[in-house]
Amino acid sequence: MRATLPCLPLALVAALLLGAGASAEPLAIDHPPAPDSTARAPVAADTVWLPTEPGRRWTYVYERERTRIVEGSEEVRETLRGTRVDQVMGPAPEFGPESVLIESLLRGQVEGQPTETVERRKSFVEASAGSLLVLAREAPSPLGGEPELARFVPPLALLPPGLGVAQGRKWRVGVEEASGLRSEVRGEILGLQDAQTPAGLFEKCLVVRYTADITGVIDLYGDRIEVREGRGVTTAWYAAGVGQVLAKEELDQTLELSNGSTIQVREQIEFALRELWLPREPPAPAPEAPADSLSTP
Repeated sequence: MRATLPCLPLALVAALLLGAGASAEPLAIDHPPAPDSTARAPVAADTVWLPTEPGRRWTYVYERERTRIVEGSEEVRETLRGTRVDQVMGPAPEFGPESVLIESLLRGQVEGQPTETVERRKSFVEASAGSLLVLAREAPSPLGGEPELARFVPPLALLPPGLGVAQGRKWRVGVEEASGLRSEVRGEILGLQDAQTPAGLFEKCLVVRYTADITGVIDLYGDRIEVREGRGVTTAWYAAGVGQVLAKEELDQTLELSNGSTIQVREQIEFALRELWLPREPPAPAPEAPADSLSTP
């Protein structure tokens, strides 16, 4: 992310098939506009787009809509609104000498449902001047049970070293695999653009679009489910020295069951920064007094 790493769409099938739906109006999520030419002042290629000092915390306003249409049945929509909090927990040397752990906690309420939705994720990342790599990710299994830890070799290059900020630059982010599904991800710089969020206006954000082609087959309680068509698009706004301040995600899938029937699935997500909390700097040590000032008269 998605500070927030982009959650590249992958293992959502079980939640979409089993989740109860509630009638709701569609989210007003538009495709991002072309980068504003007024925001294209020079930005250094070594800009830090994701600061990772321990204790840094980002709080986002979060909204997600899931829509599914089972062949021969009516459309079902499920809308969740809540808050997502990402925090840098500290070094994670087991994944690399420069890696850190970022924990994400989503709390929200699905319209028409009495219980609160809570989702937890962990991302192990390496962020340096101008680059952002995801070394591993731990997320809930779509089939239930213990969270799954996926290591990425090579790492997912959300912002590869030496990328710069030139509009139109493209690269291969990498491959994410879990629960029988495979997501091949590509990235493209859309340019520099201002981003308006509940936390305020962030100027000259780096805007990146991630596109994922999703394939694979999973076994859900004895039923074979194949992703016949699957694509996810995530657009992320990174503010220099702040992190990710805005993201919009769309996922479209056509699933085929073992009996030949199909399910069409669409998911839309938008989250925007509401609050940034920075760890307090330790107090500076008091200057030492000259030796002669310590003598007693």
